[in-house]
Amino acid sequence: MKKLIMILSIYLSFNFHASAQVYPADIIVPPIPDYETYSSDEGATIFWLRCGNDTLDINFMAFWYYPPETYYYYYRFYIDWSVLVRYDQNKDTFYDPTLLGKDNNFKWNQVDGLIHDASTVTIKEEQIILENSYLHNEVDPDNYEDEFLIETLLTPNNRYIAGITHYKSVVSFHYNSENHTLRLWDSKTGKELSELKQRLGVGYHELFFSPQGNYLLCRYFSDHYPYDFLDTGEGKAIIGPQTYLIDLSFPQKLTSKRDVAFTSDDEYFVTERDGVPTLVHARTDTNILRYAMESPMISAAFSPDNQRLYIAGANSKIYVFDSHLPSHAAGWEVYP
Repeated sequence: MKKLIMILSIYLSFNFHASAQVYPADIIVPPIPDYETYSSDEGATIFWLRCGNDTLDINFMAFWYYPPETYYYYYRFYIDWSVLVRYDQNKDTFYDPTLLGKDNNFKWNQVDGLIHDASTVTIKEEQIILENSYLHNEVDPDNYEDEFLIETLLTPNNRYIAGITHYKSVVSFHYNSENHTLRLWDSKTGKELSELKQRLGVGYHELFFSPQGNYLLCRYFSDHYPYDFLDTGEGKAIIGPQTYLIDLSFPQKLTSKRDVAFTSDDEYFVTERDGVPTLVHARTDTNILRYAMESPMISAAFSPDNQRLYIAGANSKIYVFDSHLPSHAAGWEVYP
């Protein structure tokens, strides 16, 4: 009963804020790295933000793609290069860019994976078969379909295994289909929580966890219809990233898009909802505030003290907000 009353009181106190909109206190315009690109139509865009006490790390990525062909029914996306630009907030200075990686080999979030083969993982020397992780169906050498594990992680609460399977189907070399799928399994039985699987497409994905490990996130590009291109405002379109978000305590999927930025205690996160960057109370999945921007959201990051929020737009500008976090969080200032 006490838990129910607490949840209702939180919901009612947030309901007043749900329609409020906050405007940026500042806008940062970083220099766009001028590295050679694979195609003249290609452009660099901010893809990740990470905030320290005095610095803001800005990750630019250049993407290229080719359209559907007779044997591909979807677009294919690749990272041409990934570059870090560091911003010193005290000196208002940008440092020279640093090349981080090329050709799809860069990962912004480094998470230790499990030892695995095509269908099993090993935890504490015990091998666990993962349901629906492996498929091989061969009619003849020119007509077949395969699926197998390419990545696996144990969640911080040790209850689940998150992983990516790669699927490929070939029909007489005239039709070729590939796809990556995010899946979640029970770590003791290997049984799949099939209602939480998510098709990712191919070309890019990253699996990682919220700061306290209560949520699983997967950042990826959708390469199947409807294609998600965003206008940069300069006559070019960039690829819109997607983020799939799972609350590991139930588990269940939460509504998210573009990026998901958590506060340091996992109590709140910011993501795009209904086309607008929105502050969400994580435990109750309640929208609290919306942040006004003139460009679609790409990435977001909170400052270490959670008082400032940085949101990068598709126009490669970074909008700086007072986070306006509620007073329920101990030690946080109350904003009018």
